[in-house]
Amino acid sequence: MNCNDYQSQADLLARYDKVKKAKIPLWLFLAIGIAGEAGEILEKLKKHIRKHGASPIPPDLKEQLKAEMGDVLWYLAELASALDLSLTEVAKTNIKKLNSRKKRGVLMGEGDNR
Repeated sequence: MNCNDYQSQADLLARYDKVKKAKIPLWLFLAIGIAGEAGEILEKLKKHIRKHGASPIPPDLKEQLKAEMGDVLWYLAELASALDLSLTEVAKTNIKKLNSRKKRGVLMGEGDNR
């Protein structure tokens, strides 16, 4: 599945009736969703570290993380749609930015404008 196919299918599953009723900007709701799902990933990893230290990720946790990463991807796809962007466009822009940083020797640097 490519990025745009995923985004199209995600769009078909989106329901925003309550968000629209609450008069919350859709982009804000989706950005909060990304942060929340990313937080769930971090929480699972934190608990793993607390219990097992730096041991490898076991298969059951890997499956849980995969599900949470899928939720992040869904919110990201929907945010892109809300902003009239395609996931492919977002991905290409990111790779172009990273290649530019690599070429200039600032890939491991800090800050957005390097």
